[in-house]
Amino acid sequence: MGIINRVRGILWARVAKVNGIAKARIARMDAEQPSSDSPGDTFRAALMVGNGGYIEWNTGSLDNDDHWHRLDFSGDVYRDVTWGYDENGTECWLISTNKTGRPLIVAKSDGSDNWVPSGSSNWVNIKPTGGPWPGTWNFRGYRCGRGDHTNNNRATFMMGAMNNSILSTYVTGGITDSANWSQQYRGFDSSGTNSAIYGLVWNRESSDSDSIFALTIGADVWMSTNGTGSGDNGDWQMVFQSPGSSVTQMWNLQYGNDVWVGGGTNAQGKGNLTGSGAGTGSWGHFNRPANRGMRGAATNMSGNWVMGGNDGYIWYSADDAATWSEVRVPENDGGSTYRDWYDVAYDNNETWVACGERAYAVSTDNGQTWTSSNGLAGNATYNAIAFNVTNTSQ
Repeated sequence: MGIINRVRGILWARVAKVNGIAKARIARMDAEQPSSDSPGDTFRAALMVGNGGYIEWNTGSLDNDDHWHRLDFSGDVYRDVTWGYDENGTECWLISTNKTGRPLIVAKSDGSDNWVPSGSSNWVNIKPTGGPWPGTWNFRGYRCGRGDHTNNNRATFMMGAMNNSILSTYVTGGITDSANWSQQYRGFDSSGTNSAIYGLVWNRESSDSDSIFALTIGADVWMSTNGTGSGDNGDWQMVFQSPGSSVTQMWNLQYGNDVWVGGGTNAQGKGNLTGSGAGTGSWGHFNRPANRGMRGAATNMSGNWVMGGNDGYIWYSADDAATWSEVRVPENDGGSTYRDWYDVAYDNNETWVACGERAYAVSTDNGQTWTSSNGLAGNATYNAIAFNVTNTSQ
């Protein structure tokens, strides 16, 4: 009997589910036994990015300020971060920036054990120059997302810009070569001719019939109708259109367990949406605990969801986003100042981290209670966080 070390090129220790089945419930795959988690396979790294050009990285205790280390690029604003593999299975980190000349920065592993892109030399600036649009990129980056590195007909990574609804995808070739990043300009004009792409996500389905890429512009939801996430603009169709003022700007979009979840910044909660079902699904407001502006979300793909929001509020769900409860978390443990939480990530090992204005917070009970800190220097605002693990909210 053989031992499974990887699934679709991904280390077994970093897999949460296979074909919808939780990792913990899998005893055999094709008569082979999954590997035990060796120290090399379970190395966990977190990257938290934000204003001021700060990249904070952690390979230790997530709730210990001293275990967060800073790489300072001074002056940039980092909007989003994601982790994954290029077409050759090499580990990569991507960060979207507010600079038109470098809307994306990419770090590619040198192959060493326990690699972290902790130095400035690890990062390469990307300014897309690929087709089909022949123009010159002059747009700030906003969102970045991970796709399918095992299928050269699909986007491996994606980046959405802050204006002109421009989408860039990387499929094959050197990931640090700007020519390998496409430019799809003004492909979503029915959602606005000068709009930002707010959410980019793939549902991690390997079959052509089930693979879906999705993005949001304003409060509209678009999906790749051929399941590739790349190609020309005609590959995308709008599946949910904001019905006037009843839904307003979304912040991001995530997927897990056949459920799409997006937070929105409208103070009356009108941007908080969910979708479910096969294909393009059915969409609408979810059963929220209060009318609040909410932002980034994450799931453990076993029914639990956590979403950060404005004024210190964090929502959590234990039934795949069908119902939600809320807790209010101050910026510092035991404090009384409440700030906005912008993003949440899950480490595939019972720990959630939320980040936002001048603070981060850690939960080990699926979002019900939190330990928060604002001990990192500089009072920085953190817009996004990700782990080097595979789940659909990364």
